[in-house]
Amino acid sequence: MKLPKLNEEQKVNAQMIADKAREYGIDPELALAVSWAENNFKSEGVSPKNAVGPMQVRLTNAKGLNLKPEDLYDPVINIDAGMRILKENLDAHKGNPRYALIGYNANPTLAKSYAQNNNTELPLETQNYLAKIGGMRDLTQTGFISQEAPVQQAPAPTEDDLSYLGALPPDIDQKEPELSGIDQLYQRARELASGPEGEVDKTLLTGAGALAGTAVGATQAGVGLTKKISDALDTVAQNRGAGTTSGDENAPGQKYKKKTGYGRGSGYTVEDVVTNRERAKGHGKVSGKMSKMWGVPERGESLMDMLYRKQKTAEQLAKEAARNKMLDKIGFISKVPVIGPAIAGGSAGYDIADMIDRYEKGDTSGAVIKGIGGLGSLAAMVPHPLTRAVGTGLGVLSIPAGMINDYIKEKE
Repeated sequence: MKLPKLNEEQKVNAQMIADKAREYGIDPELALAVSWAENNFKSEGVSPKNAVGPMQVRLTNAKGLNLKPEDLYDPVINIDAGMRILKENLDAHKGNPRYALIGYNANPTLAKSYAQNNNTELPLETQNYLAKIGGMRDLTQTGFISQEAPVQQAPAPTEDDLSYLGALPPDIDQKEPELSGIDQLYQRARELASGPEGEVDKTLLTGAGALAGTAVGATQAGVGLTKKISDALDTVAQNRGAGTTSGDENAPGQKYKKKTGYGRGSGYTVEDVVTNRERAKGHGKVSGKMSKMWGVPERGESLMDMLYRKQKTAEQLAKEAARNKMLDKIGFISKVPVIGPAIAGGSAGYDIADMIDRYEKGDTSGAVIKGIGGLGSLAAMVPHPLTRAVGTGLGVLSIPAGMINDYIKEKE
């Protein structure tokens, strides 16, 4: 594993970790690998399990260490507390670092079960944790300081890697193996989306998603406007066609059309208008009353077909009226076509950033939940009503699902 250049804060914490490890008789190489895997020697940072500081000690462990939860935000106290926990786990397993790390990352009960039966299934987060530390420190060697080598105080830091601590192996800065094209693309994207401390910049991705959503909304609005203009032109053309007179003014219905204007703009021929007018007169008291009550069926349409058509029309008008009423209550902003896609895009950007952050911290279940939420928010930008509804639902449901996941992780 290649470590980046350390800042002053990381150097100070690494120095304290190495010295404190020697004080407790722990191999400093193992202690430094643990802290690097936990929080990159940084003092700030809270995990989904409410673990804090360079050693990522859970706030729920404060009472058992005779500390207050707020004490663990002090790097000096945090490092000492983390070293005490690591020492307890090493003592419980006679210095076996693999079992001790399972206890440190997951819980001592799982470590004991795994030590007794290696077939015990480990959480994916713990498997990744062991693999990450195993890439820096041989887990087949004891986690205690070798009795053969004298314990010495670490020298003052003089470089930007960890070699001055006499802890990590000398090949720590060897060239990493070449990455595949996909890995290189991901690494490049990850660098672009990183904050000043290497963390995922959620603000940047949220803003980028909102801009993308705005562009999608503007495109949809442009397409809709183009369609409306095209439909309007078609209607004008049809009206002009319907309004032209026949060459023969004495043709059936032409005099009636000229006198009344019927047939213009409705899309029906003059013959249809005349026929419907004659049918509307009725042929008796019963048929006349029926025409007044229910209207006149179109040509080739039964009475039941007409009633069904009118019912559908009434339902559609009611839906439109309800929608307009809701929009009036929400206000003008809801009618702006880019607002919805912009919100969905921003939500997608945040969920994707949170997914990457959780995955890198080992919270696989949380990453999956946020990934689904991000996909749902992306789907919410699609103009199709069903796709938009399903996407919005997934995006909204991912919020409580993530909270439940964090709660369960905290209680583990």
